[in-house]
Amino acid sequence: CASGDFKCVTIPRTSSFVLNKAIANPNEVIAVTISSASTAFSHKLVFKTGDYRTVQDIAAGVTNTSFSIPSFWANAFPTSQQGTISVTVKTYNNSTLVGTSTKYITLTIPATDEFLPDFNTSLTFNNSALPSGWNVVLQNISTVTAKVQSATGQYGSQIASVYIICNNYTKSGIEASFDLPNTGTSTVVFRVTDTRGFTRDKV
Repeated sequence: CASGDFKCVTIPRTSSFVLNKAIANPNEVIAVTISSASTAFSHKLVFKTGDYRTVQDIAAGVTNTSFSIPSFWANAFPTSQQGTISVTVKTYNNSTLVGTSTKYITLTIPATDEFLPDFNTSLTFNNSALPSGWNVVLQNISTVTAKVQSATGQYGSQIASVYIICNNYTKSGIEASFDLPNTGTSTVVFRVTDTRGFTRDKV
């Protein structure tokens, strides 16, 4: 500016920002770097998905912050392994809102123990065809009844299917009975799938 002509002032404009990742798992740190037109500008940082929302007040001159998406935000996506998180930076000149800028993160729910469906199991052997007191399992005579109990999805998901597998036979439902035609060991596999498509097997 030439002296005596006019005074240059900072023209308020919305700050830009950069995220350190576009895809994240729950509890991973999202770093945010803000580029502001003036060190006098303050900001609000808003992370949001569905009914979940968190707001950070960023003081003037502060350019770096971070946030971890909590596991329970997976409740917003009960039928999907992915969801979208909006990240909005609101720029303020004193108390006046200058403008907003928004970017998006894909939240990926991992197939880890925390997010897989869970359940209990039980096995009951039926030896009614045997003489009383015979505490044995006999081929082609004894049967086994397998049950899935207390099956629950995690973070909003529901149980979509239950299968019980024994001796190459697969039956649908929380309870199934099987003959034991083979000698040796028979393995029973309990398989539960939730509405996200996550499956847990127990043997």
